[in-house]
Amino acid sequence: YYSNSMALTAEGWHMSSHVLAIGLTWLAYFFSRKYSKSSKITFERKKLIALSGFSSAIMLLTILAAIVIGDRLLFAPLKTLFETTRRLGEGDLAARSGLVGVGGEIGEFSRAIDQMAVALKWAADQKDKTFRALIDNLFESCRIIDFDWKYVYLNETFAKELGRPVNELIGRSPLDLFPAM
Repeated sequence: YYSNSMALTAEGWHMSSHVLAIGLTWLAYFFSRKYSKSSKITFERKKLIALSGFSSAIMLLTILAAIVIGDRLLFAPLKTLFETTRRLGEGDLAARSGLVGVGGEIGEFSRAIDQMAVALKWAADQKDKTFRALIDNLFESCRIIDFDWKYVYLNETFAKELGRPVNELIGRSPLDLFPAM
């Protein structure tokens, strides 16, 4: 992560796999040439095949390690970020990624999403405070009823008209208060 670029990191892994394969092939060729006339070591076809199988196994282990590390360092944080943005999109302004200490582009993106969530929460709170201040200071009665016909919000003027405290009216329906309707 010296470059802080995911694309360069992926390309680096890709090219390093080629370097490893070429390097192992060169070593096999070098030793087979060096010891081709030695009486102690003989490089038969079977041994070269075994050596190429060994180098393939090393290559597969390298790829497996890259996949495991990639899952831990790339895919798991991305899955967390997608989940966080989904929750924010659904209106959960308390959603945060929780990816503290993650570096590079994913860490920057995570911090940006978390900062955006804080800003959205603050803006929503400010909007709510402004709305409540406006409604609470009206001289007219005002009430908000949900889809079940229950009061979810009402101002003090409405409560005074009914002669009851606000907290007694929240969650009740007009039919509860006025059964003759």
